[in-house]
Amino acid sequence: PHAHRIVAAAEQAYFAEQGIEIAAPDRWRPGNGVYSEAWAIGRLKFFPAGEIDAAFASGQLLPEDILLTDAVPAEIPLVAGVITQSPATPNSHVAILAQSFGIPFVYLRDAYERTKAEALLGKEIYLGVLTGFFFNSPSNNNIHLFALGEDFPQDLREELLALKAPES
Repeated sequence: PHAHRIVAAAEQAYFAEQGIEIAAPDRWRPGNGVYSEAWAIGRLKFFPAGEIDAAFASGQLLPEDILLTDAVPAEIPLVAGVITQSPATPNSHVAILAQSFGIPFVYLRDAYERTKAEALLGKEIYLGVLTGFFFNSPSNNNIHLFALGEDFPQDLREELLALKAPES
């Protein structure tokens, strides 16, 4: 699907001349997309979809990092959280694994939220995702994304991360 999206975007003018309108899955749902409710603390790093595996293999992307990517391929390595700039499907392999492992996985459609995420690149952040009757609103307040700051207590960070450790 990602390769098709790239070709469709590159050839959009040609398709328009032929009377073919290109649509994206996000046209049916306003606002940001939530594929997995969870929270994570980690360093936010950007890698295009085609470079994720190589970044993980080289150690540039680590399991404790939160991945910001342009699109989500069929599979990605295990990371602390996933933020995508293009829609995925709720039943994708990545979404199912994120739900199984308690990893937040979101699509940022909102331009303000995208800009906010890009400004946090390279920083340690908190990504929290809540849905449900009180949290899933058109104002997109169900995705909480902010820098922890250099003065965030290390002992509190370790205590929070210990809550995410799998039980034996």
